[in-house]
Amino acid sequence: MTTPQQEHRIMFKFKELLERHMDDLARAITLEHGKTINDARGEIIRGIEVGEFSCGVAARRRSC
Repeated sequence: MTTPQQEHRIMFKFKELLERHMDDLARAITLEHGKTINDARGEIIRGIEVGEFSCGVAARRRSC
């Protein structure tokens, strides 16, 4: 079982990896789904934002 602190570190490491490899991921999305590169980047950014929001909600729920 992981602690909340470990989960937080894992999620932010995942976010860091997504940001670092965004161009490669966007190219893959473009090739697989025919989206423009800007649309693909936008999807990645939206996914990162959802993850950040989820981490924040989870942190607030634990402090209640």
